Amino acid sequence: MKITLDTLPDFLFDLVPGDRIFLIGNLGAGKTTFAQALIRKFLKNPEVSITSPTYTYYQSYPDNLYHFDLYRVEHADDIIRIGAEEIFDNPESICIIEWPEILGESVSPTKVIKLTENELWREISITDCQVGDIDNAA
Repeated sequence: MKITLDTLPDFLFDLVPGDRIFLIGNLGAGKTTFAQALIRKFLKNPEVSITSPTYTYYQSYPDNLYHFDLYRVEHADDIIRIGAEEIFDNPESICIIEWPEILGESVSPTKVIKLTENELWREISITDCQVGDIDNAA
C-alpha cells in the first residue's frame, strides 16, 4: 500500500506490553518517521519531540516504551553492553526497533513493518507475527 505523510495516521496501530515492532527498510525509507508517529500516538501527544536514537542506540519513554535504532551497532554483543537484552526480555516493555537484522533470532517480532521508497511516496506492508515468524515476514 502507498503511504504519504498525509495518510500515515491511517497505518498506525495501538501498542501493547510485549510488542516488538521491527521496522525494515533502506536508509531514508521512513522508518524513523513511522516510529515517531507511532510513539506520538502511544503517548497521546502529537506535539512531543521525538528524536532518532541513532547515536544513543535507544530512547526510553513512559510506560516501558523503547525506541531502538541499531544502525550503528556492529556486533550483536554490543546489544548486551547497552542494556537492551534486559529490555527485550521484559514482557512488559514495548520495543520499536529500527534495523533489527543485527538481532538475528534473539528477539521475535510481534509486527514487521517494511518500508520501501521512491521520490514521491513510500510503500508499506505490515505483517502480524507469531513467535518465530521472522523468516516469513522479513
